[in-house]
Amino acid sequence: MFRVARMTEKGRGTSKGGNLEAAKPWYLKAGDARAQSWLGRAYMSGDGMQQDTVEALRWLRLEAGNGDAEARNVLGRWYERLGNAEHDLRQASKLYRQAFEKGDFDGRIGYARLLLNGPVEDRDSVRAACWRCRSCMSAAPA
Repeated sequence: MFRVARMTEKGRGTSKGGNLEAAKPWYLKAGDARAQSWLGRAYMSGDGMQQDTVEALRWLRLEAGNGDAEARNVLGRWYERLGNAEHDLRQASKLYRQAFEKGDFDGRIGYARLLLNGPVEDRDSVRAACWRCRSCMSAAPA
């Protein structure tokens, strides 16, 4: 079902162009991790569909609970965002750390950033430098 959704979204196998709204029911039917992650990010960004933060968070939390690093990183950014009613730097830090433990590069950067600029009692510039360095090393070509 996920493949059908992606093909519908991209306009492959049809005489019509890509159609995100037509693909949405297929993503919902797919119900797998990729579909959940896709739905969460699409609802959050509003890219190609109506932005809906409540739906985005529902799908992202479901996928993060299933261990998806990218979903944890997106949720970390949500909790870090100023002006957000759920603003919680400790939760953001926890999610970033979980994301980087699963190999998500952006999660490592977010975690290091909060070690430098997060809640005062959690700041640790030495650990931040260490995680930042690890991020740079893992991004460098082998």
